Amino acid sequence: MDAEASKTNGIQGQNSVPKSEGYFAEAESLEETENVPSLQILGSRTEESTEKSRQFEYDGLNFQNMSIADFSEREFAKVEEAERFYSNYALAIGFSIRRSRLRRSEGGVVMGRQWVCSKEGSRSKKWTNRDDMVRTPRKETRENCHATFAVKYCPNQDAYIVTKFVKEHSHRLANSHEVPFLRSHRCVTESNIAQSMSMRKASIKTNRTYDYMVDQAGGYKKVGFTSKDLYNRMDFERRQVVLDGDAQAAISYMNGKAIADPEFFCMFSVDEENRLANLFWRDSQSLHDYCCFGDVVILDSTYKTNVYDKPLVVFVGVNNHNATTVFGCAFLVDETADTYRWVLRTFLTSMKDKKPVSIVTDGDDAMRVAIDEVFPDAHHRLCTWHIMRNVNTNVNNPEIVREFSYCVHGGLTPVAFEQHWQQMIQTYDLKGDWIEMMYRKRKRWAEAYCSGHFFGGNTTTQRVEGMHKNLKDGIGRGMRLVECIPRIERSLLRLRNENVKDDFDSNHSHPLLRTHLRSLEEHAASIFTHDIYKLIRNEINKEAKLILVQPVRNNEDPRVYTFSKFGRPVEKWTVVYYTKEQHLQCSCKLFESSGIPCCHMFGVMKCEHMDEILPTLIMKRWTKDARRGSEIVVKSDDVPHETIQMARFGSLSVDFNKLCFYGSQTEVAYKRLKAECGRLNTLVETWKEQHEQTSLKLGCHNNVVRDPIVAKTKGKQTTGSKGKKAPQCGECKVTGHNKRNCPNLIVREGGKRKRGYTSDMSDILSSFGPQDDTTVGNITFYSSSSAVHGTKMLSSSYTPPNSGFSCGEVSSGSTHYTSDGFTFDTPEYSVLESQFDTQASPRRDRNRFWVPFTPIK
Repeated sequence: MDAEASKTNGIQGQNSVPKSEGYFAEAESLEETENVPSLQILGSRTEESTEKSRQFEYDGLNFQNMSIADFSEREFAKVEEAERFYSNYALAIGFSIRRSRLRRSEGGVVMGRQWVCSKEGSRSKKWTNRDDMVRTPRKETRENCHATFAVKYCPNQDAYIVTKFVKEHSHRLANSHEVPFLRSHRCVTESNIAQSMSMRKASIKTNRTYDYMVDQAGGYKKVGFTSKDLYNRMDFERRQVVLDGDAQAAISYMNGKAIADPEFFCMFSVDEENRLANLFWRDSQSLHDYCCFGDVVILDSTYKTNVYDKPLVVFVGVNNHNATTVFGCAFLVDETADTYRWVLRTFLTSMKDKKPVSIVTDGDDAMRVAIDEVFPDAHHRLCTWHIMRNVNTNVNNPEIVREFSYCVHGGLTPVAFEQHWQQMIQTYDLKGDWIEMMYRKRKRWAEAYCSGHFFGGNTTTQRVEGMHKNLKDGIGRGMRLVECIPRIERSLLRLRNENVKDDFDSNHSHPLLRTHLRSLEEHAASIFTHDIYKLIRNEINKEAKLILVQPVRNNEDPRVYTFSKFGRPVEKWTVVYYTKEQHLQCSCKLFESSGIPCCHMFGVMKCEHMDEILPTLIMKRWTKDARRGSEIVVKSDDVPHETIQMARFGSLSVDFNKLCFYGSQTEVAYKRLKAECGRLNTLVETWKEQHEQTSLKLGCHNNVVRDPIVAKTKGKQTTGSKGKKAPQCGECKVTGHNKRNCPNLIVREGGKRKRGYTSDMSDILSSFGPQDDTTVGNITFYSSSSAVHGTKMLSSSYTPPNSGFSCGEVSSGSTHYTSDGFTFDTPEYSVLESQFDTQASPRRDRNRFWVPFTPIK
């Protein structure tokens, strides 16, 4: 797809977007409500109660002895109170309830409500006496129970009075240890969901979350719901988030980020079908990091991070602590040159058109073409780790690999590199396209040509590969974008927190001085961060092995110093000292490449009796003050309500965790805190009602951006490591498919196997005959005796073996078929489809299909 021609949209800070609305649907089943049974409101239950002696009481009456006479004068202010009472009664007795009849007035007032036992009635026979039933019917739970509880509204008293109460059951009641499994008494509250969602953001799985809640509640009996209930509710919440589609939900999430962050930037593009194609975003912290450390950019892509198989590209750099910093992230539609041009230009736009000095990538040709076009002045270096891996793959000779490694890392001059390369070619008689290709790219990977250009000490894409590993610990192939993006940001926050700690350590601690040039080392420790100081300290230690070869007269300008190393007298390095500019220049070019003074420069400083490092040798990006002048200011206004709500939830959770810990230490503290919790629960019920009254239902909006097509993972041929065989079909022992969609099995079953659709038949066709190509209109197909399989083209003169079905001439988009004496003319695919008895899965697209074959005379 041409990304340049696609529609492009952007999201920036302070966008005007509608605020999210809450969703609180009126539940028609008790498990969907927040009315958690609480016997503390209606009565008390002693901890010593057992199945034989249940002492549940309501206004002094035992639940088990209640009758309609006990409620002849009983009133309920609201229908919810009546429902709560009957729910608590059912919990005490040991059965589950279900809402039954409901009668409303013209004004919408509930005039009557009836509840029944969940085992009331019986299942209709039309659901059990079916000949075409495939699945096993669900277990029978109805037993014609007549237990009933009903109330009606009395206008004179403005209350609900009890009109019917039947307590006899036709079935066995649940024991005390079985009560937690009664359906109407299992309820996942909003507080449970808030806690689960908070733990999910920390990449804690749902089953672990449930175990934590069980431990908090004091056992499985007290948690109030099962693990399946929690899974279902979590799935419901996720589906509510993507109610308008995953792509639209991701863009809405970006809008929320833009409101809270004035410097937030997001850009996305859509394809011809208005599906999300590319998505790039970065926040204000990334912008400020790029302003300070954007001279070197490292980027690479990774897969298996989302359900669409969209490549994830992360732009990273190196900060003043020699640690990784992230400049931006992007999901791409593919890895073509056009797509990389789009993302690089978008990245440049988001960074106020500030171009990097150097870029480090892998050997992807499409990325190289895009970089040369968008950043023509940047120094592009290929990852040396990928280079050496390709050497080991293409050259199976340890000696050649060692010579090649010397060309990569040997620190040769361009002239010495050319000599060594020609000598290696002649010695080992190296020929081939790969060797010639590597020689053409030598200026992008050889140290001889890359030295002198600033790369911040980065020669590989290891930093971005490490970032990919951290991201894949929290995201995976089964996740949608709206789930991936927050987890990516959480990994980013964790990385930034480590950078803040590095700043703290550098500003509030000092390293111990250990080198022989104490004054220079002390000056370096006071200016540079700890990590950079360690690198400089190593260079100072190396200076002890240097020998001044040629003395220098003091009246010269510039002054030239020549050094050799102890034990290696042949190698020499030249350092030029410009006294007027107070600058040093060494032939090793370490300072130009990494921004750190080399050991030869420290040798000159020692000869010149310098106590401090020259200012011209101090690169600000490595100092403690690298970020000074670029502090981030984020507006506190217009922060999304969801963000504020989660912050409040976290703050209250911390406070109550402290109360619960100390309240559980003694019996007196426990009883006092329990009483206070009961008082607070009354307030919570009031707040809950207010919240439900002011909340609005969330409606479904028209999608602006459609979701990308979900990548198909089942049925694909596994591409494992070298030497590992791909899985075979259990029926025909052929790779590329499995027993569910085996064509042999389809043929044997008369073409009625409905699950016989396959997304890619290219490997299956190898077992039937040649793979010559031909086109019939816009359709490509393969024909067999009982089915027509799409996605592969056969020659018009080819007859599949044992098929009884031959393909005739192809002219003007029409085809002549003959099979068992029957003749077909199919000028168009629509005709082909109409002449076959289609009893298979719906055709998913025009180039992939299969239909059972039924000849027509």
